[in-house]
Amino acid sequence: MALSPFTTFGVAKIPISKTDGFGLPFEQFKEELAEPLIERKITDNKARERIKEHMSYATKSEWNDWYRRILRKDLRCGVSVKTVNDVAKEEGLLIDVKG
Repeated sequence: MALSPFTTFGVAKIPISKTDGFGLPFEQFKEELAEPLIERKITDNKARERIKEHMSYATKSEWNDWYRRILRKDLRCGVSVKTVNDVAKEEGLLIDVKG
């Protein structure tokens, strides 16, 4: 989701969390937030509200260091599209994401 140029979430500003929630499992993030954003099932104010709602569920580090970065499409972890493609080829996976 974060590296594919064909996947967009349709939101420009993703808030930074300043409080800790109880935790947000990745499957819940994916099914309830990421996929509806990608599919444009939620947009505009509803998208902002849903983002804030899920941000309140996540711990501060989960949100700021993981989920927010996915939604911004910027993992900032030293991994580029080229790195992903190189590893995928070595492992026999057929992924060719253009950067």
